Amino acid sequence: MRGSRLGNMVEPPDLVTRLEEFVASAGPEPFVEFEGRWWTAGEVAAVGRGVVRLLDEAGVPDNVAIGVVVRNHVESVAVLIGLVAACRPVTMIYSHQSAG
Repeated sequence: MRGSRLGNMVEPPDLVTRLEEFVASAGPEPFVEFEGRWWTAGEVAAVGRGVVRLLDEAGVPDNVAIGVVVRNHVESVAVLIGLVAACRPVTMIYSHQSAG
């Protein structure tokens, strides 16, 4: 799976490896606080895995960049973690980006 997403790379970058491990082993420990609520590592990883699963189920090819509208929300971080851990290309879309 990794080879098809990373082309000729023999080994994924260290960041990808770490995120893969995080997504695979995240549990009930507090991970990030947002607006007075602590999200567990497991919750964050589950959101990321869920997005990747939905993309796979929809038949979105592994080499197609996924646009993510970045907001100041935990879900934005979770989606980015899931996509990078799955070696999916990401295009960042900023909500306040000008049209011109």
